[in-house]
Amino acid sequence: MVVTSATENSDDYDRGSELKAFDESKAGVKGLVDAGVSIVPRMFIQEPDKLRTCNNAQLITPVIDLNGIDRRPNSAKGDC
Repeated sequence: MVVTSATENSDDYDRGSELKAFDESKAGVKGLVDAGVSIVPRMFIQEPDKLRTCNNAQLITPVIDLNGIDRRPNSAKGDC
């Protein structure tokens, strides 16, 4: 598998071929780490103008009340 560096500036870069070779190698990201790759391969880098944006104003972040988490309820004493 040939991995091009993120700094290569080539107009003839073929991301599809690189992804196919990466997939066929069955090494995965762990294989890249084990091989000592220290620069994010170009195939994983997306241009900012090609990224999808989320303009959904209905996203809700759940709130979890952790008040009193350090105290066990009476009914749970002895169960743990």
